[in-house]
Amino acid sequence: MRIYKCIWVLLIAFWASNAVTAQCVDDSYVRLKLKNISLVDIEPKGDVEIIIKPPLKAGMDFQQYASSSKWLNYSSSVRRYENKNISVSMGGSLPKGVLLKLKIAASISGEGQLGMSAGEVYLGNRNVQIITGIGGAYTGAGVGKGHKLDYELEFEDYGVLSQMQSKAILITYTITN
Repeated sequence: MRIYKCIWVLLIAFWASNAVTAQCVDDSYVRLKLKNISLVDIEPKGDVEIIIKPPLKAGMDFQQYASSSKWLNYSSSVRRYENKNISVSMGGSLPKGVLLKLKIAASISGEGQLGMSAGEVYLGNRNVQIITGIGGAYTGAGVGKGHKLDYELEFEDYGVLSQMQSKAILITYTITN
């Protein structure tokens, strides 16, 4: 009888030790979903005013002064092997013989696959690509982040200066796949 008690004690001890050290494993997946992101912003807010000043001396070219530079900021996510581009268009028109040039600098900040600048483009009623090859990237937000933008007028015919009037022209920036 004593042996049976010992066997039972040993069996209970063995069973208890297995129950305490038994492990249960379960798995779960974490699914990552990245939504399509296409955001573009121009900083600082407000208008750019291009002022045409008279020359300092007779016979010299007219001087231009732009009230401020702007900064193009963007955030983008893309699918594999896709890129995005930013284009610009001008709503309205300038007198014949007057051109509006936009200078786009390379991005000075940001992370990821930042786009390549077109350098300089002339604005018109049609879309012109100014930044190409944007992948998953962001430039940073605000003044001094992203691509610096400078505007300049060019005159093919100085005779149109007498026809020029003050006017506002809407410039639209669009990011597309």
